[in-house]
Amino acid sequence: MSTDPTLPFRPRLADHVVLRRYVTDGREHVLIKSVVANEVVEIDPRTLRIIMCVDGTRDLGGVMLAAVRAGVYRRASEIHEVLLDLCRRGFLVDGIESGPPAIVPEPARPLEPLDGYTLTCDANGTCCGNYSAIAFLSDEIARARALAPDLLNAPSDRERGLLPIRSSAPTASLAVTMVDGHCPYLTDDGKCRIQLAAGPAAKPAGCRIFPATMVDDGTAIRVSVSVECPCILASLDRPGGEPLIPAGAVTEADLIPGSPVIRLPESIEVTGGRTARRRELRAWSEAVLALCGEVTDPLAAFWTLADVVRDVGLSPPDASAAALLRSAPPSALSIGLPLMLFSSRAQGQEASLQRLGPSSRDRTYQLAVWLARGARALLESTAVEEALAGPGPRLEHERFYFRATIHGHHLATAGLTLERALRDRVLRLVLARQLSRLVPEECAGHPAVPFPLVAVEAMMRGQGLESYLVDDGR
Repeated sequence: MSTDPTLPFRPRLADHVVLRRYVTDGREHVLIKSVVANEVVEIDPRTLRIIMCVDGTRDLGGVMLAAVRAGVYRRASEIHEVLLDLCRRGFLVDGIESGPPAIVPEPARPLEPLDGYTLTCDANGTCCGNYSAIAFLSDEIARARALAPDLLNAPSDRERGLLPIRSSAPTASLAVTMVDGHCPYLTDDGKCRIQLAAGPAAKPAGCRIFPATMVDDGTAIRVSVSVECPCILASLDRPGGEPLIPAGAVTEADLIPGSPVIRLPESIEVTGGRTARRRELRAWSEAVLALCGEVTDPLAAFWTLADVVRDVGLSPPDASAAALLRSAPPSALSIGLPLMLFSSRAQGQEASLQRLGPSSRDRTYQLAVWLARGARALLESTAVEEALAGPGPRLEHERFYFRATIHGHHLATAGLTLERALRDRVLRLVLARQLSRLVPEECAGHPAVPFPLVAVEAMMRGQGLESYLVDDGR
């Protein structure tokens, strides 16, 4: 008896599946990846065009008709086999996702930017190569094509140069083909061609807003920063930078149109079986922020806070604040399982990028090598113990990371319980400390070498390594 799964009636790629196109030293690669399973499959361009017909609006017959129109018709049995293989791998689901409910802006909501922080961009283009996708909206693509007519303007480029950010259903955001590991609009000397042609206001909204994060906690919009580019930490020693929000901005109405504001739900999951109101989260963060200057080891502080919220929750907030003054790091044994799971993900990421035959200019691959080797070294207990012993020379970077995380409510937007998010930050700091001790020769020229925490943060979100948490059942 056949054990083949049944094809969805109107198939599309699952929301955790991404399609990406890369050009490396002139060679084109198309990958289909499951973020959850960390499975990567390289496909040929013809198969990609069939997959793009699988958008959740068509049954099998409709997919075949669409393939005819796209000029990639195969026999019905061949198309069926392509879809069946995707189904076996867990890549397909049925119909178009309904999507999250529409978010209603709060134009009068006050802004609370991270106190005392300004950004000085080094114009090195590092952030343009830290991610597997650079997002453009349709009008932003049209503007980019007009400003740089030699890129993505030929009919073949229009089709081959853009893919949905996720899944295969129609979406407002599109990902451009990455060339040698970076955005195709990046010049050889690290400048943005769009910005050079028409100024910073012409760049895609996501690029203009980066690295600011904005979270509405029901009282105010906390504006913080994601530590994912070297210039973010380098700016700590550079006065006179630019604010994270437009100068003079006071409320949400003053933000750049399209600014992504995350709205916290009224109920926040703290740990298994315990929740808290978002006003309690705000009070908790204020109590912790008040003692940030007293934190001598941010890694130990994250771990101790995790223990407190597990035991007593967020109230009273003074309990967490007091714990900061007696924080202690975890044992090597207590973080052993997360390290093993992360190491497995990191090795898989390195291997999948290796299959692309990476260019010497591919900074993402350099980061993948660095993290994979660092994580592998941490599987030896002596290396973990050294990392847990203290922050070393980069204490100010870690303290800023701690403050930016707490102020920005980043722990409540990670899709985890607050306790798990705190423990995840511990793992990230362990990795960053190990990376500072081990820099492979081929990675020595990467701009993030002086800022290993940036390498960890960029790869966690930008390359999906944070999905190691899916394997951790705790």
